[in-house]
Amino acid sequence: MVVLSHLQASQMLQAQKNGQAVAKISLDLNLTESEVRLQPDCVLFPAGESLDWKSLEEISANEVACYTVEGNAAKAIKDFSEFSGRVYGLMPTASAPTMLISGIPMHRIKDTNPHQDTLNKIKAIAPIKGDVLDTTTGLGYTAIEAAKTARRVVTIEIDPTAQEIARLNPWSRDLFENPKI
Repeated sequence: MVVLSHLQASQMLQAQKNGQAVAKISLDLNLTESEVRLQPDCVLFPAGESLDWKSLEEISANEVACYTVEGNAAKAIKDFSEFSGRVYGLMPTASAPTMLISGIPMHRIKDTNPHQDTLNKIKAIAPIKGDVLDTTTGLGYTAIEAAKTARRVVTIEIDPTAQEIARLNPWSRDLFENPKI
């Protein structure tokens, strides 16, 4: 799945402006890089998806949202929770994204980033061994880091919308794939 933010969209727009036919861009919010083909009317992604330049300009202009690309369309990773009555969204940073709940970031982002914030929290309570209970999972960064040394991590997220946002976040992949969680 392709997940983009204004950071990657801006890089593709700049590459097009520079006349490049190919660009190396992260399609998973700065975890890895992939080659994309820059066509006159769109960008072609490795798995066959494409996105027109107008859509990339719109993504580039929105600094508080991440987008999935499915087929030929971009969709903001954002949804209203019937459970909590709040709007959830995924907001990019230069590293791991944060979750916005009704516009409020769920991680420290001033002078740090969500990944470093999580590492600092884990370091403060190290060593983590045995079983861990993590409440309010959110994007799962704490559970993912704790699972690196804990025997098992049980994490609880009661809002299905928060769970869906985490499923769309490339940085949360281990939350759903690590058997220790």
